Formats: sequence, C-alpha cells, structure tokens
Amino acid sequence: MVYFPEKSPQAGTKQGFSLIVAIFLTAFLVVLIVSMTLILQMEKQAGMTALSKLRAREAARLALMMALGDLQRHAGPDQRVTARAEITGASNQNRYWTGVWDTSNESAEAHWLVSGDTPDPSANSPSVQLQAEYDHRSDGTYHTPYDVPAVRAPTTSLESNETEIAWWVADEGVKAAIKPVNDVSQELPTLEGKATPPEYYGYSEKTLRSAAFLNDPVFDFKALYDITESSDSILHELEKINSKSQIAPLVEDFALPLKKKVASQFLHAVTLENYFVLSNSKEGGLKKDLSYLKTIHPHTITAADLNTLYADADSLLTPDFARALYVNANPTAGDKDSMMGMQIPRDTVSAVESAEQDFSILPVITEFQVSAGLAADDQTEAGELYLVHKLYIELWNPYTVPFVLGKDDLAAELGYSDLRFEISNLPNYSITNNSSGETTTGSLPDLSYLLSRDTGDQTMRPGMVFYTTLPRDNGGTGDTGTFHLPLGTALAGKNSDEYSGEFTMSGPVDIRVIAINSTGAEKEIYAFELDGYPDFEIEYESGQRATWFNRRKSSKDGQFGMNNESLERIGYAFGFRFKFLDSQNSETMVADLSNWLSLQDPRRRSFSIDLNHWNINAVWTDPDTPPYDFRLSSNDFDPGFFDPGESFKSDDFFYYQTSGTGRKDRVARVFNIATVEPTNPDLLNAIHYPGERPNPIGNPWGEELNAVYDRYFFSTLPAPSGSDQDLGSKPLLNCRLHVLDENLTLSGVDAAEGLILENGFNLNSTSALAWEKVLSGHRIAAEDARMRYEQGSFANPPEWFRVPKKLNNGFFKFPEAAAFNATEREFGPRYEVLLRKEVGDYDNAFRIDSVQLHTDRQHPAFVQSFRELQKDIPIKLGQAIVEELREFYNEEGHPPFSLAEYISSGLLQDAINATPEVNQRSGDFDEIPAYGPSSIDQRALLNAIGSLASVRSDSFEITARADINDPSTGRVLESAMCRATVQRLAEAHTNPEFGRKFQILQFEWLTPKFD
Repeated sequence: MVYFPEKSPQAGTKQGFSLIVAIFLTAFLVVLIVSMTLILQMEKQAGMTALSKLRAREAARLALMMALGDLQRHAGPDQRVTARAEITGASNQNRYWTGVWDTSNESAEAHWLVSGDTPDPSANSPSVQLQAEYDHRSDGTYHTPYDVPAVRAPTTSLESNETEIAWWVADEGVKAAIKPVNDVSQELPTLEGKATPPEYYGYSEKTLRSAAFLNDPVFDFKALYDITESSDSILHELEKINSKSQIAPLVEDFALPLKKKVASQFLHAVTLENYFVLSNSKEGGLKKDLSYLKTIHPHTITAADLNTLYADADSLLTPDFARALYVNANPTAGDKDSMMGMQIPRDTVSAVESAEQDFSILPVITEFQVSAGLAADDQTEAGELYLVHKLYIELWNPYTVPFVLGKDDLAAELGYSDLRFEISNLPNYSITNNSSGETTTGSLPDLSYLLSRDTGDQTMRPGMVFYTTLPRDNGGTGDTGTFHLPLGTALAGKNSDEYSGEFTMSGPVDIRVIAINSTGAEKEIYAFELDGYPDFEIEYESGQRATWFNRRKSSKDGQFGMNNESLERIGYAFGFRFKFLDSQNSETMVADLSNWLSLQDPRRRSFSIDLNHWNINAVWTDPDTPPYDFRLSSNDFDPGFFDPGESFKSDDFFYYQTSGTGRKDRVARVFNIATVEPTNPDLLNAIHYPGERPNPIGNPWGEELNAVYDRYFFSTLPAPSGSDQDLGSKPLLNCRLHVLDENLTLSGVDAAEGLILENGFNLNSTSALAWEKVLSGHRIAAEDARMRYEQGSFANPPEWFRVPKKLNNGFFKFPEAAAFNATEREFGPRYEVLLRKEVGDYDNAFRIDSVQLHTDRQHPAFVQSFRELQKDIPIKLGQAIVEELREFYNEEGHPPFSLAEYISSGLLQDAINATPEVNQRSGDFDEIPAYGPSSIDQRALLNAIGSLASVRSDSFEITARADINDPSTGRVLESAMCRATVQRLAEAHTNPEFGRKFQILQFEWLTPKFD
C-alpha cells in the first residue's frame, strides 16, 4: 500500500487568493490608467472645444466691431445715402447687401457694408450664410414676394486660415417699422361738448381736432393687426416688445401659412422700429426747425432775419414762407365782421412780378367782360351822346378758407375787402347820321366800377365761384342796370335815321383791379393788357329796336332803352372779354383744369397779350401765351361782332347761377391755406411763384424748391409762452418725432439736436412689401375723426360731427383742411363727404365725364381733398415704385442723393401713372382730374410720408459670424454668430471724418446656420 502524506488546506487557499488579488489589482490599475488617460484626453478635448468656442465668439465679436467700424467710417457722415443691392438690379443671394454712396461725389462708387476684400453684389463668390432663407415651395424659385433667399457674405481669413469671419450690415430704414407710436388724437379725451379744448402744448382747437388727419401713427400690416380697431390686442402688445424674437408668441395662434407669411416679412420688409437723425443728406448738417417761425410775427419778419436764423444762402426762405405757414386762417365761414379779407403784402403788380414768391389771398378772375354801346338820348332834340356800359365779372376763391369781398367797413387789420375795376384806353369813335350827314367824334373815357357800391358784400366761401354785374340789373343810372356816362357831345336825329359808327383802337385795352381797405389804402392786384383788337364798325339799323342808335334813357327794360338788355344784343353793343379755358374732357383729351394746376398758375397777376399772335392750340405749350379765351364771338376778336351769348355760359366749369334758390355756385378748392399747426412743407404751395409753374413743392418741376424737404422740418414744439411744456409726457403733433431732451424748448431753429425721428422710412427702399405697408395710407377709426360742416344751422356756427365710418387707405391732398367743409351742412347738404364704406360705386364717384363735370354744382373731384384707395393698390404701387427706383439707378448710376432729387425726378408720379387704378387712368388721361384735390398724385403721397421720409438710413443691424477650422483637415471645429442693432446719433464723432456717432442698442448671440 502506498502511502500519500496529507497536504495542508490552509496553505493552498492562501496562495490562490493572493493570485486573484494580484490580478484584480493589476486590472484595476490598468483601468485606472486607461480612465485617467481618457479623462485627460476628454479634458484636453473639452479645453480645446472651449478654447475654439471662445476663439469663435471673440472672432465673431471682432467681425462685428470691424463691421461697426466700416459702418462708422462710411455711413457716419451726413452726406451719405443708403440702399440695398436690389436697386442695382441684383437678384441673387446678395440682393440684401447694404450700399453706401457719398453724395458729395456724383461719380463715387457704392461701398458695400459686407465683409470681403472687394465685395461685389453681382458676383457669386465663396461665402457663408448669415441669414436663413424662406422658400415656401422649397425649390429655390422664390415665386412670391414673401419668398426670400438666404443672405450670404464673403469670408475673411485670420490666423493662417484657422479662423474665418464674415459680417453683413442690414439696412433697417428701408423696412416698414410697425411698432406704433402714440399720437395726439389718441392722447386727447373726447372734445365733444367742450366749450374749449384741453391745454395741450398750446395747440389750437382746430389743430387738436385735425390731428387724426395730419399724421399716421403706424404703418399698416393687415396680416398682423388692424390699426382702426382700438381693441386690437396685437397692436397693444407691439407697444411693449423690443425684439423681433418676441413676435413669435404674438402669432402663435395664427394658421401656419399666415404665421410663415408674417415671419418671412420680418426678414427684409418690416422691422419693429427704426430711428432717423434729422440731417441733410446732400448738404450736410442738421435740418432747421420751421416751427420756430410761429414765435415771430409773420408780418414783421424780414428776409435778413430769415437768412440770419436759417443760414439760407440761396434765399429759399422768404417772409412769404412765414406768412403762408402761419396765416392761421379760419377754414369755416362765420361772422362777416370777423372774417378775413384779402391778404395783400405788396402794393403793385410789378412788385409781385419782380418777387420770387408772393403769398396773397385774392379772388381769381375766371371771366371778365365789359360791354358798352353809344346812344343818343331820343328824348332830347339835340341827341346828347352817352356811353352806356356795364361790367360783368366772375370771381373764384380757389382756397380752402373763406374771405369777404365788398365790405368797405371791414376792420383794416383783417385785410382788404373792396375792389375797384378800371378800364382805360378804349377806342376813339366817329358816329355819323347817314340820313343827315352829320358826324361827331371823340375818345371814349376811362371806366371805373366799385364792388361795394354796386353789389355789396359777399362771403367767398372755400372754392366758391361768384358772378355779378356792376351795376346789378336793377341798379345803376336810373335803375336801368347800366351806367350812363355823358360824352359831352350830341348828334341830332330821329329813330328812323340810319347811323354808322367807326371805332379806332389807339393801343391795348388796359385793365386794372385795385383792392381797398376800410382806411382807403389801395393796392393794385391785377394788371392786364389786351392788344391787337382791330378797328371796327357798327351799323345802327332803324328797322329793329335792338340796333337803334337813338335810345330812351329812362327805360328799365326793353331792347330800345339804355339798359342792360341793350348791352346783351348783337349789332348794338361792343365789348372786351377774356375767360379761363376750363374744359376737362376724357373723350377729346382736353385737360385745361389739370393744366391750370400744373403748367400755368391761375393766380397769375398780369398778362399782356397781342391777339394777332394768340393761338389757342399753343396755350399749354407756350408759356408766353396765357391760357384764356379772348374771342368775342365764336371765332373772332372783332368788338363789332361781339356776341354776349358766348359769355358766362352754364356749361362752363366756372359758373354761378344767379336765379333760383339754394347753393348756386360751382366749388373747386385747389390751394390749401394753413389753418392748423403746420407739419408738412406742402402748405408752401399756397405761395404764388411768379413766372413759375404752380404747386412746385412736392412736384417734379419744383426742383430747388423741393430742397425744403432736405433742409427743414416742423418740430411742432410748443411756443415758449407759458403753455404746457412737459415734453416727453405726451406726443407732439408731429407724432413721430421723439424727444431726447426733456428740457428742449422752441428757443431757436436747432431743435433737431434734441429730437429724433421714430419709425421713419428710407424712400430708397426696394422692398415692395415695405412700400405696401407705408402706402396703405391713413386708416382712421371713426371714433378718432371729427369733421366740421361748412355752414351752421340758422345763424349758429358750424357744428362738429363724428365721421360715420372708418377711413381705409386714405390719402390727403390737403390734410390740414380735411376736417373742414367736406360736408356743407347738417340738414339737406348739397354736397357731403364721400366714404368708401358708404358709397357703393366709390371710385366712379370721383371720375368725370364732360357732362357731369359741367352740370354738377359741387363735383367731388374738386370738393373733397382726400380719397380712399382700394386695398390691393398699395402693393401694386409699391412694385411700380421699386421699378422706377431701379430705372433711376440705371440712368444716374446711383440712388437719389437727396429728397429734392428724389421728388424732382418724378419717379413717384411715374409709378402712380404706371398704376392706372390709382386715378382711373386711361392712356395718358386721368378720369379723376390730374393735380386736382381728389387726385392721388406725388404730392398726396408726400403729404402722407414726407414728414417721415429720408433717402438714407441711420438704424442698422449687424450680423457677424466666425468659424474656427481644423488646420489639418479644414473642417469647421466651432462657429459663433452674433447680432447687434446700432443707431446713428445726432452727436458728432470725435473724428470729424467719421461724421456722427453710432451706438449699439442691442446685442445677442445667435445659433449659427451651417451650409
């Protein structure tokens, strides 16, 4: 038996456990080492990532500061304009780049505010995305205005290509700013039943009640809100937000298509708010405040005063400017004892004609006729000779305010009221009794007629046409309706005798009109010379009473007397006459009324005409040919063939019906007079510019006069006269002016230093959608608008009434007059305001045809100075304006450098003409008479946007991006994007070459979009 000794169990167990522990510890150490290695690697990677992110952010900040520096250098000076690359025709991904042009150098190329060494918007160079696209079809076609391509910018490399940066400056001024500003009409409590208005910066009651028509507090954005609904919640919420990112919650409940439609417009068409420095883009410097003129008496200020105040080197401003802006007339007729008379600053017509500007308020002579006849008194044996004569006169008040005529006791401080008409250099005569052979000769004496003596006083209501005769038909010598002027000679004969008269002209017939006030002071207001009349003959036939030479002095009626009937018969009377050409006919393409308002001023104070060279076909092409009709019969200038039946015809546009009851005059209000606090330069069209075309301000022919938009503005600050001065607590009348300095006072013309324009618009915008918002016009809630009747009930002053329906897309040719006289009276008005929501065929109500225009007493086209556009027109008009801007750029090589250049180019008018729905245009003829009160023309657009317009922007948004690349692979390791809103200020930069300072208003980091 073999014996095996036993082993110790304790010793074996200990050896195995030690092995296991050793293995475990080894493994643990390996894991620990590996883990530590991984941790170290991760920490290193994290550190590298953090460093890359930090480098990316710092590089993005650097890019933003580089962009800000570029912006400061190129857009800081005043003499710059800005526009997007779209204006050049660029339609690629670079169309939204912002260009800056130096207006002091006509040939200067644009500087593009985007990264890259030599950025070219027409080129598709390597670039990175800075703003996302919106393409509802996702096919890159961008079919609708709401589709926009992504914005890309060239990159600039730093640090041996490890870092690439890019930046782009977006122009916020070319977008429609939709955040509402408060305006006076919203701040005021209702004025209903108030004997006096509340104190509000010293504004008059007329001004306060007109506030809703003078300024539009917000551009329209129908997809987002309704500005006529005071309960619109989004409109109220917009007032509280200050970032585009806060828009999303407002549209959360919108349907997806509408939500996207709104969102896409916030990329390039709309912005929340923007601000504009009140600077002059062409000449440099800040604009001067015309509101300061209200602190100076307009009748005492001199041209030297104005030049000192405004540094007006080329004498654009004159005392007439001050008088026109602050005449403060009453727009509704009232007590004749307190009504304004004629306003006449100069003593003679020659003084007017030699002046560059003249602000007067006078009646316009639309038709003038003096009729005369020679007669022997058949009740005396000697046959004493008389000149039987009578003046026929038609006067027109073309203004939006009334004045009184013929009131010889009107207080002198209210103006001139009486008129005297003088006619001289009448022909020499030779009368022969053919039966006896006896002849008598002589010269016809000068004639004179006084309005107050022969007619009495007459209130000339706004736009009114008035016709009278001097004397009246029941006045004059022996109540015959004529004047009998003895000639100091006689010619014996009987009624059965035959007589012949020869009349020899010795030169031009001279006509003068003199204004007289209650003190007897006189001023010459019209001077006309009519030359070229032929010598003429009259055969006085005994066979009919109408042509007898012997007449009865005492007869008050019948053709045989020396009465008014005798002067209205062919074959006896002779006469001299002129009348306005006043046709407006779409069928024959005659536009006399439109031409009077655009080619030759109807307020012209004189003319000298040689009838031998007068050609009716040249009246609108030859400025030396006055546009009057001088014919004395259908086609003849011979006074001997004078036909009274051609005078004062009922189918003339200017006509006053003497018989019957009720309102008998045609109404045409075509020149707006300041009745409220001025906010717009258009009021300066009330000035007559002798020798120039009428209505130059805001029209293409205004040329240098349109510089008023660049040089001046109306702060509407209160006068420092103890009235409420708590600036900043409530809006100014010019509600888009934001007060920066609450201590600002109207103590000079430099108020622009303490103000900034809030939510203005750069007219060089090439966004049709932005233009749509801007051109949607006034939308006024009914509860915000009040109007005043032209006449009161019985002897009471005219009442105020609430506009029955809200106004949509309203454009005002005369915003200061919109609250007055649009409805004649409360009961049985012969005309009343037309509103789109009340009139079924609204657009056709303003159209004319030749019959309607010449039979309606008060045609809306010449009574109502505002009109509402159809809702689809603003986008069409916006598209047309963009096309005109591009055409301007193609021709000039730059955008308009000033508002004056913009306006004088006529591009707005061309866009209106290219949108026929605006004025019912057919071919080259507007069915709504061009340049009339209801015509929506370039002036009307500027009345809506002129006070908030610019051709440069001062608010910009900078987007900057930086990419950190792997130096070995080129792969992007990290990206950063940021955005800043920057604003140019009125404060000058320390370096004069950099113009005015920019300030960063907002800054935020963005999530980069990778290509």
